[in-house]
Amino acid sequence: MQRKTGWTLLVVVALLVVVGVNVGGCNGDEADGTGGANGGTATGLQASVTDPEAENPDRGRWVDLSTVPFRPEAVGGTLVFARQSAYKSLNNITRRTESLRGIFENLLAPYLLAVPADPHPVNGFAPIPCAAKKLPTLSADRLSSVWTLRDDLTWEDGKPLTAEDYAFTWRLVQSPEAPFRKRGVLSFVKDVKARDAHTLEVTFKRPYYNSIATFGVEFPVVPAHATSPDAKVLTDTHRTLSFGPYKIAEWDTAQLRLTLRNEYREKPFPLWPCYVENIVYRTTESSAIEELAKQGEIDIAALKPLRFEAVGKDPGFRRVCWRSLFDLPAYQYVAWNTKDPKNPSRPHPLFGTAAVRRAMAMLIDREHIIAKMRQGMAKRVNGPYWHRDPEYDTTVAQIPYDPDGARKILEGLGWKLNAENLLEKDGQVFRFELGVYNLPMWTEPAAVIRDGAKKAGVDVVLLTQPWDPFAAAIGGKRFDAYIIGESLRPPIEQDLWPMFHSSQATIPGSSNYVGLTDPLLADKLLDAVRVEFDRSKRLLLRKQFHRVFDQLHPFTVLYTVYSPVVISRRWANVKIHALGVRFRDFVLRDRFQKD
Repeated sequence: MQRKTGWTLLVVVALLVVVGVNVGGCNGDEADGTGGANGGTATGLQASVTDPEAENPDRGRWVDLSTVPFRPEAVGGTLVFARQSAYKSLNNITRRTESLRGIFENLLAPYLLAVPADPHPVNGFAPIPCAAKKLPTLSADRLSSVWTLRDDLTWEDGKPLTAEDYAFTWRLVQSPEAPFRKRGVLSFVKDVKARDAHTLEVTFKRPYYNSIATFGVEFPVVPAHATSPDAKVLTDTHRTLSFGPYKIAEWDTAQLRLTLRNEYREKPFPLWPCYVENIVYRTTESSAIEELAKQGEIDIAALKPLRFEAVGKDPGFRRVCWRSLFDLPAYQYVAWNTKDPKNPSRPHPLFGTAAVRRAMAMLIDREHIIAKMRQGMAKRVNGPYWHRDPEYDTTVAQIPYDPDGARKILEGLGWKLNAENLLEKDGQVFRFELGVYNLPMWTEPAAVIRDGAKKAGVDVVLLTQPWDPFAAAIGGKRFDAYIIGESLRPPIEQDLWPMFHSSQATIPGSSNYVGLTDPLLADKLLDAVRVEFDRSKRLLLRKQFHRVFDQLHPFTVLYTVYSPVVISRRWANVKIHALGVRFRDFVLRDRFQKD
């Protein structure tokens, strides 16, 4: 399910985001891998929250490897990243998970624009040129843009990346039969045409404040010369050629192995140098991660919150790995379907009114989940924006955990406790299914929600499923409620129009999965944001929407989590950026020599 200026279901073991692919070069003082900047000393939870690099052996010695001469002799090693589930598809047009985005934008197929790993002092997270040679020019009426492509990027078969590839991809995804996950997000785009080999013209249906940023960081590309023009074939096309620094070497249920293209072992990839020879995404049981990391078989992985402090007290573990805990632009939430899954033209029999949805929020003990299941590694939030963004309205009050209060609200709406201590109205018991992706990070809080609801006489049936049927139910809007995570993209200034505008409520495949319709308040604000080009005025509109969102309550936003990760000390020049870890920084420690 995609959003990205709409939304994206976040499906990773923890909210760990690999932001880039820039690895190489030289350093200042050589690190020995056992200490340095508190690297050899375990830090407490609060210290790790305050300083994600508290244990980093290379803290303060990071080098931007694109600024130093490329050293072919430093290329080498296999970086192993642990995942709990295998990738089902490597098609950037049809992908469903956010974790795949990082693989494409950094390793296989960089977008026209890139998201900086750290904010610029003035421009913040504003996108920067990537596959595009420079930022595009925008016409005075804001309805047309001209993009100049780099002329030094090639597909792995040696064919050059051209403007026709982008134009071909646009034509391909226009077919209703194309399972294009970004259709709603890019609905403002009118056409994409190639002027010449390296010049692209993109026209828009209407002025939109975020047209350049959204198209630049969201529109994927496939090779015109090696892709079928038949949109039906896309469904069964699970991989395409790469024009990034890496290519797919091996892919099955056990692992995905990417290998650095031969030409970029002797010279740097044009966008950034790469020094990791192979990157492996290995399917690993969460219970095995800690021991495998200690044995040196895994280089980077999400760690269970319960084990974060424990492994910090293990000298053997600390000799091999260091830990970090960092906050990323994301949140976890429960979504309430406002429409009847059996007949979307009617309100949901339970969640059709905002009062009921807000009452449901009062049944969720978020503090208990944070304390007992996240081990304090989370922060309560209540809005659809990153809590660090200026549009997040800190004046919106948190809804308290109050089962008695929730029951009184429901009783005021006609629900009464029956002999089985369940709420009932007109012969219908207040019972619903909560869709849950079958991983502990979702099943554990779901159980707390079920138990909290029972105290108010609400019967929650947990529908725990593997990813495919879980995602299919959401995409088809065949659900009562579900719990999942949302990954946000700071540079885009979240455009929530695809996610909550009434016009998208009943469209098959749209991002308004909850079917929210509110023409008087929500729609007007969402429409106004899209055509407001004054950022300060947009921020005010967004804050207003935060307040409206809280009242309409299509989601109960639970919390944002701090991601506990372990990183092997055999890799040098690692840095925890504002948006996470970048594989492009990594280089084997024994090859990471002084300048």
